[in-house]
Amino acid sequence: MNLYEALFPFYDTVFPVKAPVVDFLAGQFSASPAVAGSGSGESVTDGGSAPGGLRLLDAACGTGGHALALAKRGFSLSAIDLQAEMIAVARQKAEGLASPPRFAVMDMSAVYPETLGRWDGVYCIGNSLPHLGDMTAIRRTLARWAAGMRTGRGTIVIQVVNFAHVLAKGGQLPTLEGTQAGRGVRFERRYEPGEEGRIRFLTRLIVREADEAAERADEEWTAETQLLPLSPLDLSGALSELGYDDLRWFGDLTGKERRADSPAVVVVAHKA
Repeated sequence: MNLYEALFPFYDTVFPVKAPVVDFLAGQFSASPAVAGSGSGESVTDGGSAPGGLRLLDAACGTGGHALALAKRGFSLSAIDLQAEMIAVARQKAEGLASPPRFAVMDMSAVYPETLGRWDGVYCIGNSLPHLGDMTAIRRTLARWAAGMRTGRGTIVIQVVNFAHVLAKGGQLPTLEGTQAGRGVRFERRYEPGEEGRIRFLTRLIVREADEAAERADEEWTAETQLLPLSPLDLSGALSELGYDDLRWFGDLTGKERRADSPAVVVVAHKA
């Protein structure tokens, strides 16, 4: 069992959708050049609607929380993930939604607009892009995303861990904790230098009974995943090669200024 097969039943507890992140994403796409060229003067604000007809691709959507939140704002979405279990949960959560995202089991490096329909913007968050493992695969993936834009331009939002800062501090990430169905859920994460310039992503998922008298035993899973420690220089180079030369940098997905000690590297790339 890989990490995500063990994690998917607890994914929404460990990674809850946060309103400021949805606000940030909605705001970036409302300012997209694709919107400026659509003739719509609408903007996206909390509780508002998206510019008419704007379609987004959520690459590596997990259980679809952000895609569902943006769909409720009026965006049209295609949302993909490699794990079938994640997509099954996402589809279940979308039941009853008037205009749900189109969820599909698909590798983010092999997306085809012929299958999903073309889009006006792409976002890939949750430190997903480093899972591709090498810059050749990442460049090829970014090129596919860019080629799928309806107007040949648009916006790409990428979030990765600030690897340089985390490794300098010993590699330990904050532990994520929550409660689900009366059980305590704890997700521990750590980075260590690996071979050939990669990072070892070491994780432990622990699920404990909140009631000490309960008969069910604690459950625990450990995993190791190889990641490519993407840097701002890597991202800017790959995006610039595709003509995305308007790059805006942030320190997290709420729009905070990027600093050397920011927990994340977020780039919003516009192609005019």
